[in-house]
Amino acid sequence: MPKTIKSSQDDKVVYEATVTSKGQITLPTKFRQANGLTHGDKVKLIQDTASGNIQLEISAPEDSLTWDEILKDIPTEVVQFNKDGTVNAEKSPNFAAWMKEDDDD
Repeated sequence: MPKTIKSSQDDKVVYEATVTSKGQITLPTKFRQANGLTHGDKVKLIQDTASGNIQLEISAPEDSLTWDEILKDIPTEVVQFNKDGTVNAEKSPNFAAWMKEDDDD
């Protein structure tokens, strides 16, 4: 359960985590939810060597694009096939051209 600490500068919420025998910690659920952390997200533990203070840094993933953003510039085309199973080049010209690229090698 988080503890709320009042200070003269600002309010702070303190969470506790236990270090396992493997040296791992699990960030508490409420902390992860409050900071939008999910499986695979990276966090940094930064220690100030002069003071010994430790800071936890959370940053957005560099590749945080959604699939919609990744695919938005990729053209789409409904592929039509002829009765014999070949691509109908008139109705699906982009796909037909793409398939033909492999034949040119």
